Amino acid sequence: TYTGAIGESIEISAIDDFRVVSVHVKLTTAADVIIEQGLTVQSPNGLDWVYTFTVENSEVAGSKLVITATDLPGNKTVLEKVVI
Repeated sequence: TYTGAIGESIEISAIDDFRVVSVHVKLTTAADVIIEQGLTVQSPNGLDWVYTFTVENSEVAGSKLVITATDLPGNKTVLEKVVI
C-alpha cells in the first residue's frame, strides 16, 4: 500500500509478446498536477520493474499513478490507477 513516503517503492510486473524495454511512472495529484515521474529499474528476474519515490506526497487519497510500458518495437501500453 502506497503511503506517500520518500523511499517507498512499488513493483510493477510488465509482460509483453515482445520484450519490455522500459517502464515509466508518473504520479499526479487528483487535479492532475505532476508530483514526480521517472523510469523504473528492471529487477533481476527480467519481468518486474521497481520505482522508488523521491518526493513526499502528503495527499495520497485521489493521487493517480500513470504507468507506461514500452516494448522493443516501441509500442506503449498505459495503465492509470487512482490511489485510494
